[in-house]
Amino acid sequence: MVLMNTKVDKSKQTKDKYVMRNGKIVLNRPHQPSAQTSSAPASVSRKTSAPAHPSSAADKHKRNTPAKSANLSAPSVKRKASSPATPHFDDDDSSSDSDDDSQAGSRKRQKSSSHSSLEPEVQLKGRSIRRKGTDTSGADRMMSGAKLVASMPTSKFTNAFPDGSDSLASIKLQYPSNMPRERFTLVIPHESDEYAPLDDIITTVEQILRFYFPPEISEPLLDDSNGIPRRLKRAANPGKSSLANFKATIAEFNELVSNALADGTIAKVLDAKRSIPLALIQRILDQVYSRRVSSNVRELKQYENGGNNVYGELLPPLVTAILQQTGLTHGQVFVDLGSGVGNVVLQAALETGAKSWGVEEMANPARAAERQSEEFMQRTRLWGLTAGGIRLLHSDFTQSPEIDNVLKHADVVLINNQAFSPELNDKLLLKFLDLKEGCKIVSLKSFVPTSHRIAQHTIHDVRNTLRVEPKEYFSGSVSWTDAGGEYFIATKDRSALEEFMEQLNKAKR
Repeated sequence: MVLMNTKVDKSKQTKDKYVMRNGKIVLNRPHQPSAQTSSAPASVSRKTSAPAHPSSAADKHKRNTPAKSANLSAPSVKRKASSPATPHFDDDDSSSDSDDDSQAGSRKRQKSSSHSSLEPEVQLKGRSIRRKGTDTSGADRMMSGAKLVASMPTSKFTNAFPDGSDSLASIKLQYPSNMPRERFTLVIPHESDEYAPLDDIITTVEQILRFYFPPEISEPLLDDSNGIPRRLKRAANPGKSSLANFKATIAEFNELVSNALADGTIAKVLDAKRSIPLALIQRILDQVYSRRVSSNVRELKQYENGGNNVYGELLPPLVTAILQQTGLTHGQVFVDLGSGVGNVVLQAALETGAKSWGVEEMANPARAAERQSEEFMQRTRLWGLTAGGIRLLHSDFTQSPEIDNVLKHADVVLINNQAFSPELNDKLLLKFLDLKEGCKIVSLKSFVPTSHRIAQHTIHDVRNTLRVEPKEYFSGSVSWTDAGGEYFIATKDRSALEEFMEQLNKAKR
């Protein structure tokens, strides 16, 4: 059964096809005809860039789908800036290389390499989401699914494929990059909110098939009755589980992805895209959060009742809506004031390619943000994707010269001021004086009362330069309630004030 054409040579129209053989998908390459001369100008076939892929016998696959989605905003990470006058970003745009599975060691931060040029036949405008290059350094700093399980007490899980022995099976999973495969230990958590490797694996496999392959390949592989995710679920079904079938299906998937990397199929698909769907963004953020935050989530709930430092997060669907409504894009600057564990900062960098800053005063969320930042940089490489530069600070945003400087260049500023005191909101208003024209401020409470009017005695009030638009969010948008609510997008716009001043000057003449 023919599943897809993977590439087309423009001069020969020769097709490579994935075919089903003995119940497995393999790449069938027809013999290439020898080149012939012709009086007509020959068309030149475009080489599709393909990352070097380590040949790997379809091994064991690792699961890394977190038990529940990452529901966090953005925390902070303390980093040293080159200078307040020159904002510095960690470049998240490095590529991977192919290896096996070594994941042990050094905690050094790896600066990623820059992109090589893209040469499609029709150059698409906008951001390139595919990470290019072959650097795999830093992979050992990732928290694999197996490492995460090893850090958990054995009382929290049970063997997913019991065979009477005490040994736990594991697999390695191929991602759409030449980074080393991720190892997963196949266990089932006792509690629904604990890390679930099988869910992680199956959801990851499904997202890779959906996003990295053309429809003619992905559709049969996602078939509800006999697609790869369905067969994995069937093999992992308690009471009817089959480790042999699970491993065989993972091996089939690994071979499919390896072949698609080697022949350029995945590169071609990514080069035709300019955005990343929310489902894939949530998958990556969930992996990062489950590995670096979930085990310490109790620490995040320690805050002072009635104070400004109340922890709460905007969830990914609301963040996506905000990013779209503000028009944030690559090449712009995003700032989250009170960024928590950094989720919103990471999402903005991944979803839009913008340079993204976050600052958090509370120590526990700031530490969690630092851990997430490290994991995020490596996981985006693992998924073969680019992200904007990220910078997370542990600081008081009302007293940070570095943040003051960044705000002058910001295009979008997010402030979860749901629990802020009037005094703190007033301090923030003073920060807005230096925002550039057109900058958008997103907040949970409006900085401009509905009764506010420009008047001669309030001529210097910064609120005169803010044009506010109320928005509505719905259930599943924030971490502290399942109810809907309001948020506000204020645009720095001096036109109303200038018009008032002009009329005032005319009246004085």
